Amino acid sequence: MYLSEETMKNLSKIIGVPSEELRKMDEDEIKEYVERKIGRKLKWPEGAKVEGLPIRTMKSAEKAMGVENRDEEEEER
Repeated sequence: MYLSEETMKNLSKIIGVPSEELRKMDEDEIKEYVERKIGRKLKWPEGAKVEGLPIRTMKSAEKAMGVENRDEEEEER
């Protein structure tokens, strides 16, 4: 994962891990570390948007499109 030196420095300060150690961690390790540190799973806040569009889980997107259970439909084929 490439991040600028300034971004790495800021993340290091926020997360509480030295930037040298942070560089060695992959995205999943960083996520797991933060979740252990805060004691809960990371999730998008309700109503969060990116470029004006709401963030959705695959489940909520499929429900909005009228696809109730995709796995069951694929098994039937």
